[in-house]
Amino acid sequence: MSAERLQQARHLLAGQGLVVTADAAGLNQELLAIRAGLEDFERLRGLANELKALGFSYITLELDTED
Repeated sequence: MSAERLQQARHLLAGQGLVVTADAAGLNQELLAIRAGLEDFERLRGLANELKALGFSYITLELDTED
């Protein structure tokens, strides 16, 4: 189930045109870790409820500061 949730999350993000890295973490893979640029923050924030609906308890964002 965890791999399926992660795949669904990646599909959702890609479907919104977001080029980000997403991985599951935590003991039960309950955390979705997303690495993205600051310019994607608002769009990701708008998807938080949809991502949580996939079964993730937490969504973290690592901002990519490389130019």
